[in-house]
Amino acid sequence: MDRFLGKVYCVTIDNFYMSPRLADILVTEKTDTYGTVNKTRKDLPVSFSKEKVPKGEIVAYQRGRVMALKWQDKKSVCLMSTIHDANSYLVTCKSKDCYETSCRL
Repeated sequence: MDRFLGKVYCVTIDNFYMSPRLADILVTEKTDTYGTVNKTRKDLPVSFSKEKVPKGEIVAYQRGRVMALKWQDKKSVCLMSTIHDANSYLVTCKSKDCYETSCRL
């Protein structure tokens, strides 16, 4: 991965490798990252894995440029990103392919 460091690339990482420590290292090397993260990862907030989230809701933590987000559907989905933030926006779908008339991003 040395050839990507310092060149403002964005790397996608799966939950086996993703960690807050790795995200911090990549930020210092001017490389962005995002991907799924294991909710019991060592450097995440303690309440992140234990916090109950109602279906369809999110909870997010931001530290510097690193954002950790937990979204609840049938199972919880945990994400970490250095390019996204925890803001949400109401988006109206005009396509017939949408499942709902509005979705929250």
